[in-house]
Amino acid sequence: MKILVVMQTIHQNNKVFFYLIVLLLLFGLVPLFLFDKVSFFFTIKQWESPILDCCTPYLSYLGDVRAYWVVVLIIKIKHFNKEVSYLIRDTKIVVWMANFLFMSLVVQFLKRIVFSHILRPMALISIDQVHIIKGVELAKKLSFPSGHASTIFSIITLIQLFKKEKSFICSFLLCLLACVVSYSRIYLCQHFYTDVYFGGLIGILSAYATYSFTMSTK
Repeated sequence: MKILVVMQTIHQNNKVFFYLIVLLLLFGLVPLFLFDKVSFFFTIKQWESPILDCCTPYLSYLGDVRAYWVVVLIIKIKHFNKEVSYLIRDTKIVVWMANFLFMSLVVQFLKRIVFSHILRPMALISIDQVHIIKGVELAKKLSFPSGHASTIFSIITLIQLFKKEKSFICSFLLCLLACVVSYSRIYLCQHFYTDVYFGGLIGILSAYATYSFTMSTK
């Protein structure tokens, strides 16, 4: 089947990135087995600093849906002089749009239907038990999975897959960026580690699936 050939080519061209992702996911399993989500949340929240207080709210924006559409907008601007029919057929735009729809459906289905009963940290923890950043609105419901983690991991995965330059440094920095943005959601008391871990996994799989399928239909 053509899709199998496409998947093999994707793996061949992005070996380093996928090695890093696999290592990240495997290493990330350790806290899931060793700690319950509340105790690990307190462990992570022990690391506090004025620098993190200042940076994490802005880092969190990179996992927002609006950040995703900024990337799509940049792609469209690059083809500003092209006809509308060309934009509809453009592979990059098709993949980015398809991924957003697929990822959003999966995340919202899980968040609002399957796991709607799972609460966020501040619904289970007293506000005087953890460090709170002023000005950050603290949500209490619809915790699992993290939409921000899904968004940022799908963004970095698609950037990697479409990127012509496949260097170790670029792949490493993309993974690091996704981890930092996901960590910001825990630091801001918006999610537990389990939320961002599985949110990130959904983002990676969604981006990979939509990219592979689209490329196999060309």
